Amino acid sequence: MNAKLFWLIHNERPYARYYYEPKEGLKSSLLYEIKEYKNLLLSAVCLPWNKKFNHQQFPGERKSKFKMAIENLIWAIKYKELCTYYFLYGLDLKGHDPKEYVGYTEFRVMRNIINIRQWENKKTLYTFNYLALVRDKFVFYQYCKSLGIPYPRLIALISNRKVSWYDGQKMVWSDIESIKDKDFSGFCKETKGESGIGAFVLDVKDGKISISGKPSTLEDLMEKIGNATYIIQERLKNHSELNKIYPHSLNTLKLQTMLNSDGSVSFFSAIQRFGANGSFIDNGASGGIIVGVNEQGFLNDFGFQEPHTGNEQLIIHGIHPNTQQKFAGMKLPYWDEIIETAKTFHKFLYGIPSICWDVAMTENGICFTEGGEDWEIAANQAALGPLREKFYKFHGYALDIKLRKY
Repeated sequence: MNAKLFWLIHNERPYARYYYEPKEGLKSSLLYEIKEYKNLLLSAVCLPWNKKFNHQQFPGERKSKFKMAIENLIWAIKYKELCTYYFLYGLDLKGHDPKEYVGYTEFRVMRNIINIRQWENKKTLYTFNYLALVRDKFVFYQYCKSLGIPYPRLIALISNRKVSWYDGQKMVWSDIESIKDKDFSGFCKETKGESGIGAFVLDVKDGKISISGKPSTLEDLMEKIGNATYIIQERLKNHSELNKIYPHSLNTLKLQTMLNSDGSVSFFSAIQRFGANGSFIDNGASGGIIVGVNEQGFLNDFGFQEPHTGNEQLIIHGIHPNTQQKFAGMKLPYWDEIIETAKTFHKFLYGIPSICWDVAMTENGICFTEGGEDWEIAANQAALGPLREKFYKFHGYALDIKLRKY
């Protein structure tokens, strides 16, 4: 491993540490780090004996538990993380090498350098952080509108117990009680939310409010939103081909593109998500099914659910378990249009070289529902196989960028 990368991985704190690390002083912080590192190494060595994780997902001859323990220990030392995807990657099988995969901390450090930290070092009078253009959903939709990128129609913005309705030309602020005067079926998301957390369906008809299918009151809605800022957008409907596979959620494509130094944009990888078990959210963190997509837009012959779901068998072979509809080999609608639109859009986000797009496919065409630089690679590797070589092709220059301390 590159020495600079090793240093960065072991000196960049996980996000949670900013909130939970003791602040009493250097000694307490050092003891905390030692304790956490010891627990990490112990968990890594014990992973092959951990019944929560150790379930063979793919057919083949397995390595010995001792071999698995050594590989997981090396992974933990190199990347300062537990390889929870070890069995989903099929690394428990003989002939499968962990070195072909990108560690999450390795990925995160390099992604953050090119998307965020390289702008600290530009020799200009001002430096800019471009991330609000994709992280804030309200801002993202306004940017889509200005560039002619298809996006879900905005119904309203809710903030500080006020609601701003969009009438097609301007935003008009009203008291929150005005919600009961409207009739609509919308999808509510926190403007800065991630992974579908806090998202819900909101239906209002004849003054009656329903939240995710349950009769509710205006007070229930305000309690659910709290102090956050939410958008209400039109509720999209799947293309009929996707609806056959799972009709209860909007089944979206996650597509990554990379901005090259010459201004061109390259396709990196893509995965298709389907909801499961009655959920109206397709996100993997909420139990959704993830399927790899090849460069021609065809779905792979298997999908998977993420390790935290608690299932022993995470691999889904070719057919959605709830609807019994086949997804293997299906060609996604509008594939060529999606790729070209994503590449065009990315050229206007010239300050963010590595972006993931969430794209919905409806009977009326495509919609870019979200964009973000804060994407993750583990699900892509589980669905598509090892991506180390391809990742370094587009992100490897991060190691040549000189960094200042935070």
